[in-house]
Amino acid sequence: MEYIYIPWNVQAEKLETIHWFPVGLSDQNSETALMSTSLLAGLSALILVVASAIVWFRAALAVNLPKNRTPYVVIWVISAVLAVTALTGTPGWLGGGAAVIALLGSAFFLFTVSISQQKLGDQAIRPGATIPAFSAPDETGTIIESSTFSGQPLLIKFFRGHW
Repeated sequence: MEYIYIPWNVQAEKLETIHWFPVGLSDQNSETALMSTSLLAGLSALILVVASAIVWFRAALAVNLPKNRTPYVVIWVISAVLAVTALTGTPGWLGGGAAVIALLGSAFFLFTVSISQQKLGDQAIRPGATIPAFSAPDETGTIIESSTFSGQPLLIKFFRGHW
């Protein structure tokens, strides 16, 4: 750090008191301050992504994802901005690694949320509604008619294939 001195009480040629005041940050200190800011931004971005992902996956496991996903999207956008901010500075390996992971996580979650909205058609069957008549093979190949289960509680699981 550089200093200048300012004489406080000067009588004739005698200097009684000298006060030292910092002029500004040296190049080394400004680089350290920039590095710590970038490190903080990278780590903050990673913490935001991890915390929101934990909350998101807990809700997904409970089959209770919110219909309004705006708070999650805002958190992921903020995290991405923090990560990019960290990467434009000199975050070091720790801040840079955290920023890259946070940026990839934010991009992944923003992409999956943007494509995940499912639209229900007019013909969608709601829970508790009467199902339409159908027939389908069971695991042994025997054809089952939906009328066979009339008046009984019934759980039908449909699995969507990904092939």
